[in-house]
Amino acid sequence: MSDVPDQPVGVVVASVGAITPHGGSAEVLWEAVRAGRVAISPVRALPMDHYQTTLGGEITEPCAPRYDYAAGSAARDRAVDFALAAAEEAMAASKLRVGTDIPAERWGWPTAPATAAGAVPSWRCVRRRGRHAGLAALHLRAAAGGAEALSAAFGLKGPVFSANTACAASAHALAHALEVIRAGAADAMLVGGSDAFTESAFAGFSSLWSLSPKPAAPYSKDRSGLTLGEGGGMLVLLSKEAAERTGAPVVAEVLGYGLSADGHHPTAPHPEGEGAARAIRAALASSGLSPEDIRYVNGHGTGTEKNDSAESNAVRAALGGAAEKVALSSTKSMIGHLLGAAGAVEGVVTVLALRDQIAPPTASFTQADPQCGLDPVAARAGRWSWTPRCRTTSVSPARTRPSPSPAPAVPVPRPPRWARTRWW
Repeated sequence: MSDVPDQPVGVVVASVGAITPHGGSAEVLWEAVRAGRVAISPVRALPMDHYQTTLGGEITEPCAPRYDYAAGSAARDRAVDFALAAAEEAMAASKLRVGTDIPAERWGWPTAPATAAGAVPSWRCVRRRGRHAGLAALHLRAAAGGAEALSAAFGLKGPVFSANTACAASAHALAHALEVIRAGAADAMLVGGSDAFTESAFAGFSSLWSLSPKPAAPYSKDRSGLTLGEGGGMLVLLSKEAAERTGAPVVAEVLGYGLSADGHHPTAPHPEGEGAARAIRAALASSGLSPEDIRYVNGHGTGTEKNDSAESNAVRAALGGAAEKVALSSTKSMIGHLLGAAGAVEGVVTVLALRDQIAPPTASFTQADPQCGLDPVAARAGRWSWTPRCRTTSVSPARTRPSPSPAPAVPVPRPPRWARTRWW
């Protein structure tokens, strides 16, 4: 006998949290991003003499999460601190009590740890101290160290998973969280990712000649590369049944996702965005949406020549003629590329964009590139205009998907919905 539900379980976003170069909360991030403010400046925490750039999206405010994951040790990791800070905000905003509203065994925690480059501070600590480094520093070096720290911080005893897939890691963690809830293995998932500046990250991207000497200008004709950033983003996902039973807030609904690979090159995307287009089509199919349903895409938008043109080609290939009516903007233009945290932080921005029905802009955009060509929402925040549809439902319209065909009913505005992809 299987416990897997016959029908897909509805999954909602109850709350979000973030710490970014804009500040220590998701709302601070959203207010800055929707206004198009750039938080990229000269990096202060690292020596920057021999890199392509001196700029980055750096967190300069103190970050002191309440949970001491290295009790009795001086070992700390900025990426773990960022994850805890974002998680504390998201958990508080959900108003849910672990073990009371939802059993601890029904809470899961899939996370994206710091990238391989982001783990270097902990590893360097071990190398410098040798046998005196202590178990805490060794533990943080493991990919699952951050996931276990957060699981312990909040007493989460359900499925714990660490996705280590570079810049797609926290987006993959979101997809995994959706599947775990749909499979009935958990009622709630605290999901996200974090990453922090390291010398190896700047050295690695400099060796690829990928960094821009000025703030990244995604989709712009004069773009010259990406800007690195640091931070963390967290989301609390719940089954729709758990949200209704506990009275938890509902910000958006997660309908589906798409995963793919180009099979083209170790670092460069396929020029026509073939793999990314498959991911978008898969997300639409799993969500029950059509290309005409999409009004906004929070793009990967790194600011590199190859990524931005390939991504634009992918959106066109997947959405067809509907792509010309879609806004495609990049959060990285304002906070930089957060690597392992990128999917989660940009997911937070997407959820809040859905909540307020505003497409945030792409900053630093100067001139359209024919190789890109889609609407980057340049220098403005565009409010969406949803077309009312008729449908019948027994639950709140803001929490359900539309009927396959219209039925006689009172017209209601189309609700916020989220079909998320991440590619490179």
